[in-house]
Amino acid sequence: MTATTLLIEKENIEIPLKDVLIFAGYRTCDKDSPVSKEYKTRAGDALSKIKQVFTPKACFIRSDIEKRGEDFVEILGMRLESKPLSELLSPCKEVFLFAVTAGPFVDREISKMRFSPVDEILYDAAGSAAAEALCDEAERQLSSLAGKKLCQRFSPGYSGLSIDCQGDFLRLLEAGKRAGICLTKGNMMAPLKSVTAILGIPEREGEERTLY
Repeated sequence: MTATTLLIEKENIEIPLKDVLIFAGYRTCDKDSPVSKEYKTRAGDALSKIKQVFTPKACFIRSDIEKRGEDFVEILGMRLESKPLSELLSPCKEVFLFAVTAGPFVDREISKMRFSPVDEILYDAAGSAAAEALCDEAERQLSSLAGKKLCQRFSPGYSGLSIDCQGDFLRLLEAGKRAGICLTKGNMMAPLKSVTAILGIPEREGEERTLY
């Protein structure tokens, strides 16, 4: 199976300001600690700058689930050990693997803020919100490609799935060539605001599952 580049139009991606605030640690549902006007303005400025330098890229591959057990699935030769993942993919015979990145210039803007703790938090949060919005757009396109709703996306490093599989994900996705994503010695992706994930493709419409 061959990885494919996913065409992402920057103009189609909406990054809500409330998501920036949430990633910065503010919970919009908490009425007892309303965000200050100044803080919200600074968050908006950070989001505006991140939008300017945001260079989204994505790639994916579609694969059968080769083998499964109570606490693992095997996909493209990878044994992915996680009981929640196995449960999530129980109605599926196929999955999408995908990778997205907000691009290197987002990392650069965040690094410029290291002398201002508040702005560093807000720029980092804006970068995370951009990556999350990009995941949503990739998921929307892949759902359209499959012709049905997909299971909740699941990423390495969560719910027992070791981050050590990150290198295999990127290799199979040809993410270096297709999206400019590489892996550091510490198993961190570069650019930093990058995400890999699995999306289960249910056999039948209406069987998509979520963990929470």
